[in-house]
Amino acid sequence: MKLPGRKRAEPPETASTEKTRLCPQCGTPVSTRATTCAICGYDFAAAVQAKRKVQAAAREEASQNVGRIIAIVVTAIVVLLLVAALYFRNRAEAIAALTPTTTPVPSRTPTPLPTFTPTPTPPFTPTPPPPREYKVQPGDTIFYIADIYQVNYRDILAFNQLSENSVLQVGQTILIPPPTPTPTLTSTPIEATPRISPTPSQIIHIVQAGETLIGIAQRYGVSQSVIMEVNNIQNPDQITAGQSLIIPLGATPTPDLTASPTALPSYGAVRLLQPLNGDRIVGGDKPVLLQWLSVGILRDNETYRVTVERNNSIVLGPVYLKATSLHILPDLFPPPTDPNRALRWAVTIMRQVGVGSDGTPLYERISPDASRMFRWMVAPPTPTLTPVPVP
Repeated sequence: MKLPGRKRAEPPETASTEKTRLCPQCGTPVSTRATTCAICGYDFAAAVQAKRKVQAAAREEASQNVGRIIAIVVTAIVVLLLVAALYFRNRAEAIAALTPTTTPVPSRTPTPLPTFTPTPTPPFTPTPPPPREYKVQPGDTIFYIADIYQVNYRDILAFNQLSENSVLQVGQTILIPPPTPTPTLTSTPIEATPRISPTPSQIIHIVQAGETLIGIAQRYGVSQSVIMEVNNIQNPDQITAGQSLIIPLGATPTPDLTASPTALPSYGAVRLLQPLNGDRIVGGDKPVLLQWLSVGILRDNETYRVTVERNNSIVLGPVYLKATSLHILPDLFPPPTDPNRALRWAVTIMRQVGVGSDGTPLYERISPDASRMFRWMVAPPTPTLTPVPVP
């Protein structure tokens, strides 16, 4: 039954089938075919183009990464192939080197043996030892250094290109030349008695091992000083075996040709005790004790001879004594202003063989010289303490 006054409701319009989308900026529904938002003006076309550009850039970067990976893989494969090729090549060469090659051996033809000619061996030339080094200490001189190493001071000067007027500096390095090798003496037969020259005014004597100049002079009855003058000898202790000496006779008595030769030395070098070689003794207010070791009981005609030298001149002695020590008095203390403060002392065993025309004993040396060096230094001044006032 129909109610009065009411109209029949009409069916709603059919909804549009057109698709919509929301604006990403304001959220308003917008048709998919719209290019801009009517509310906020958002540009859908520009957003689509930007998205496409981002996607295209991503695809390009992915393509480049794939290309890099492919290049790295290809490079690694090439390197591995090269390494493998080198390995197999070296292995093949090594195997080929180790593989023996059979070479046909020709048949031997007998040949005569050559005549052996000995080759003379060249003489052995010893290698000289290197020079030694010495650091200059306060107060050192060339003479002192030369005496320590028992080397001629002129050789040290020449080796270091110095002169006698050169001043040594503390801490300076001085090269000590190696000792000159002593040439081997060729043994020559020596007659038991001296050969007399045709002239009766002189004879020639060949020095034998162990002989001394004083002994030779007494044997022929000639003064030692005369023999030194004729042969231009400066030091009577510096004669060597094999040396020829002219013995002037003149009006001197004829020598006894049947006399026995001079006895050889019966003692070795004396062993020195103190001071040690190179010692520094400070102060000149007390004597210096020289001491050596006894060689035993000396005979009645045997004695020790002690000499002390400074600047190559004897300042004490020779002193003849039986004791094994000797004091050097402060009188020999070098002046404080003298830089050369080295003293050399030597001990030798002597034997009395006669008496000279003036009544002085005549000695011959029967042992080698034993010598040492020491330096007699000035005592440093004692510092004076200055009292400091207490605040």
